[in-house]
Amino acid sequence: TYYIYYSGNYTRNIPNEYRQKILRATSVDGIHWTKDSWWMQAPADGWDKNEFRDPQIWKEGDTWYMVVGAKKWNGSTNMPVVAEYTTNDLGAATWTGPTVLAEGNNADNFFECPDVFTMGDYTYLVYSEINGSDRKVHYLYKANGANGWTTPAIDVLEGQGFYAGKTASNGTD
Repeated sequence: TYYIYYSGNYTRNIPNEYRQKILRATSVDGIHWTKDSWWMQAPADGWDKNEFRDPQIWKEGDTWYMVVGAKKWNGSTNMPVVAEYTTNDLGAATWTGPTVLAEGNNADNFFECPDVFTMGDYTYLVYSEINGSDRKVHYLYKANGANGWTTPAIDVLEGQGFYAGKTASNGTD
């Protein structure tokens, strides 16, 4: 079975309704897809129901990881975070999480299109800031297995002409 996880947007303004959530579709041939109308990963309690999107999924060992751009209530405002979920079964009805993989310090920002990958001895988090004055692709890094991210002195990958960048691998690099 093939799986696609994608951002679902509900545009009608209904109080307490999830405007954004992660949805899933499956296929047996990779050509014809069926929405799993029963499957949904919605923001957890205390997380913003309007800012929860852009899943990225990868596998390390026996564990599948999913990161999502989100905002989480910190007691006074919703702050940008990268939410992380895990499962051992890609077709599972529920994923474990969320945990906060990375957290921003400016409520006006948002970790859009988070992308996590390992290259050599480091893990990288690439994201786009959805901020009226910034709208650039940024990155953080950390040594594999370390806690906490490092922001390099120049953390922008390109100017404003490059937004929502994603990475690809040949399987070894």
